[in-house]
Amino acid sequence: IWGQGVPTVPRITQNTGFLSNFQSVLPTCGDFRSLIAMLMREMKKLTDGTVVLSPSSSEGQISYVLALFECTDFLLDFGLLVSNRDELTADYSNVQVVYSAVFALLNVKNQPRVEGGRSAIPYGKLQVMALEVMWRILNMRANHRITLAISAWEKVFDRLETTGHLGELRIIHASTPRPQTARARNSGDYG
Repeated sequence: IWGQGVPTVPRITQNTGFLSNFQSVLPTCGDFRSLIAMLMREMKKLTDGTVVLSPSSSEGQISYVLALFECTDFLLDFGLLVSNRDELTADYSNVQVVYSAVFALLNVKNQPRVEGGRSAIPYGKLQVMALEVMWRILNMRANHRITLAISAWEKVFDRLETTGHLGELRIIHASTPRPQTARARNSGDYG
């Protein structure tokens, strides 16, 4: 995932005596394809039943899946699981895998009933995280619709501006008589 990086000397170290010999390479991340591929493989294991978690699962298994969901949540937050996210044809296939994994994790009707256990609290935290990921997915859907609506309006105004019609609309708007408000009528200013 991490590339060679960009050799730099941070500006703060250039002016500071005790850090003047500091040489670093800031790591850069070219893309997250391998990380996303691994996350999707693991999420599909939850979806197809290869991995089934319950409160009786080991703490290690629960912690691992919790970390998967936390990482996925982070990638969802930055829109990295969606290709062409600002387009009408955005690819939500990775998000659909995560969505299915959340439901597979939360679908407890097919799991054996287990009372308590050492892993009940970590399992509860995992369920909370899964619901937070679900919230993020729903929020992403709303944000995508808002982005598309804003994009459509921007295209309308760009088109009006390039054709010269936007100036005409401003002139029409400025010359259109406006109805008087009650405040203007009461002040005696009948313009």
